[in-house]
Amino acid sequence: MSFKDKDHFSGHADRYEASRPTYPDALFAYLSSLCPRHDLAWDCATGNGQAAVALAPYFTTLIATDASQKQIDHARPCENIQYRVAPGRQGTTRECVG
Repeated sequence: MSFKDKDHFSGHADRYEASRPTYPDALFAYLSSLCPRHDLAWDCATGNGQAAVALAPYFTTLIATDASQKQIDHARPCENIQYRVAPGRQGTTRECVG
């Protein structure tokens, strides 16, 4: 099956954020507390970057990837987030960063 067959979000990327739930800041504080280091994090399937923006204060650099270029085009800018188009199966930050 091709990516186009699986892409359920590009057609409404401009409205995606409005329909997404929000999560409490305490969730992101907790998640970051599980990490022994805070120099780099990866948000796989970032969509429009909602979780990436919430995680950004806890990490020096955050790589946020999504398979949909349109989702990345609508992602919220943040100084320490690098948005990239990449399928989730890419697998590691090393591959996404490289």
